[in-house]
Amino acid sequence: SLHLVASDFLSLLPAPCLLSLVNAFSSFTSQTQDFNISLTTTSFFWNVSDFLQGQIEQISLSHVDASVSEEELAKLAHDEDPSVSRNSLWLLLLLRIVDITTDTRPEIRNSAVHTLLRIFDAYGQQLSPKAWRLCLNMVLFKMAEGIETPLLQAKDNRTNAKSDDFKAWVDTTVVMIKGLSNLTTNFFETLVHDEKFDQSWERLLKYLQSLIDLQILDLSEATFSSLSAILALVQDRAELSNNALECVWLLWANGHPAGDERTLDLDRPNQDAALAYLNTFQQLYR
Repeated sequence: SLHLVASDFLSLLPAPCLLSLVNAFSSFTSQTQDFNISLTTTSFFWNVSDFLQGQIEQISLSHVDASVSEEELAKLAHDEDPSVSRNSLWLLLLLRIVDITTDTRPEIRNSAVHTLLRIFDAYGQQLSPKAWRLCLNMVLFKMAEGIETPLLQAKDNRTNAKSDDFKAWVDTTVVMIKGLSNLTTNFFETLVHDEKFDQSWERLLKYLQSLIDLQILDLSEATFSSLSAILALVQDRAELSNNALECVWLLWANGHPAGDERTLDLDRPNQDAALAYLNTFQQLYR
């Protein structure tokens, strides 16, 4: 029934029912009785997002700030002003996807990460610098920091029996880092024109530093290849403040991928991480 509604009859659904539909998707995705139901339902979020964007002439999130709660968004989703209700519901839908990005099943959480990144990639050009700031801090960084917690837990609990679980969390983190990087490079011009860009940048770099500190080659490669790609876009020195560059420099200076010889694994190649590290320095030096 949900599949039918989400694929063919969204336009006939009364506006107040859309929130119920999104909540139903969340419930079906998070249930653990049937794997295929969870995986299939994750993709339905894209359908509703696409539908909402078709109803919104311009994404406007000026009626909320990063401190708004999900309960407040749910109330705003019933607002009489269609612009307020639909934009609020769209933001709430994104937060529901974020909840799934920490699912214990790798396929489900990876699907959620891809869905969220795909939505921003498709509609990012409609976001103003201020709206991007809200989405970064309220949605994307929340996803990133949420994934970090189970990653650290899996690292602490790592045994032979659970090593696959830790590797799966590393893989999810790599997908998320590179996805965030792609969004940053694709919409860099808009992001840097936000008056509080430095605050968002510092939060991102602080998060990346916490990953670098784990001394895991896959995370080092993902982090530094992402940073070098972002820095390569900076043609005018004035585009990034001294403070923003200083943040990258400190991350690079303290982030050698093989800084601690005790963590070296001679059976694993570290060339990709080393090259990404050196490429970042090349861009920083420029």
